[in-house]
Amino acid sequence: MAVAEARAGPRPPGSGWWEAVPAGDTTRHSCRSPLRATALPAGILPAEPLPHPRRKAIATQTLIYWLVSCKNKYSPPVSARRITENDSQHRFDEGELVMADWVKVAGGLTAISAGSRTTVWGVNGASAIYRYTNYDANPWINIPGALSDIGAAADGTVWGVNGGNQIFQYAGDQGAANPWTSITGSLVRIDAGSRTNVWGVDSANAIYRYTNLDANPWIKIQGALSDIGAGADGTVWGVNGGNQVFRYTGDQDSSNPWKSVSGSLRRIAVGSRTNVWGVDPAGSIYRYTNNDASGANPWIKIPGTATDIAAGADGTVWHINSGAEIYRYTGDQPS
Repeated sequence: MAVAEARAGPRPPGSGWWEAVPAGDTTRHSCRSPLRATALPAGILPAEPLPHPRRKAIATQTLIYWLVSCKNKYSPPVSARRITENDSQHRFDEGELVMADWVKVAGGLTAISAGSRTTVWGVNGASAIYRYTNYDANPWINIPGALSDIGAAADGTVWGVNGGNQIFQYAGDQGAANPWTSITGSLVRIDAGSRTNVWGVDSANAIYRYTNLDANPWIKIQGALSDIGAGADGTVWGVNGGNQVFRYTGDQDSSNPWKSVSGSLRRIAVGSRTNVWGVDPAGSIYRYTNNDASGANPWIKIPGTATDIAAGADGTVWHINSGAEIYRYTGDQPS
């Protein structure tokens, strides 16, 4: 029986068993001893007066637990951390912790984009730019420049916009002294599915597509969006200021280039036609089912909360939350 959900972080090395301990029981519980009566070692749990979490309904109370780790089921605790039920990056049942759908990666970002497993970029709250090293032990390398939003494609193409809505294309892999080439235009959000599939929206929610000609770089597309996602295969989705969701069909019907899709999202990310993800106004994460007619909602909810999300052409997905914490999706991998 599940007793809580917790943003507990990755399981510490060497710990083989976890147990949820209600906050009111700070002196009796240990990991799964036969009588549940082994005293906790001094210093493991702070002597902090906290209400017993079961005194109020789960739906209305933020439940407080101590997540206690042991070397095995019956050994004394070796560490503990305070967690609450409304945190939802990891879930656990009574006894053993079960890693959920996301693994935390060190760092702090406010915007993120993924073209593939090996092409992941982000920017932080100070507009610093980072590229993923593909090595979680030292995951990010700082790239010169300052951006507020970034778009990374599977073919290595990277674009960004800064706080002044100026637009830049990454040229650091071409030996340029300045890794960013300025491109004419003004955008607040940008995404790149490939070298030839780059889209953005401006401060008035107007939509633009890159022409692949820097001398006249943008063509305006009918419609109004607040966020946009472009895939490697040409797929494009967007959301507007009312959180309505749209898929681009201008290459199929120029009279109405955007098909409305049921749902309510504030952020959207597209890796390909079959890898589309979004975040709703409450921060809940959704994945497209690839079936517009799948009930009243073509989206399946994925555990976790996010402020931005990234999807790659190969199925890679990352997200960041309101605390600028970074997570990579593992829900498609064996547990």
